[in-house]
Amino acid sequence: MDREASAGDRTGPFAGDIHRLWIGRKGRALLVAAGYPVKEIIGVEFIASCMIISLRNIARFPKSAMCAGGIRSVCEDASGSDLL
Repeated sequence: MDREASAGDRTGPFAGDIHRLWIGRKGRALLVAAGYPVKEIIGVEFIASCMIISLRNIARFPKSAMCAGGIRSVCEDASGSDLL
């Protein structure tokens, strides 16, 4: 998928879907996924200190590179999450 063609455009193979990444690691996977035109990306961190780092990384992410409609990180156990 051409990143420039999809920037700000909610079309493409994932348009309109909500994609959830059940991956920790301080937001890196979320930021990579933010380059795709999906409706929302939700990341789950199990450790609070990692979630704080994830939130800082999301805040620093250039808005010009954001193709996703939204991105957020929560701190909880993904196996028992209400986000499923």
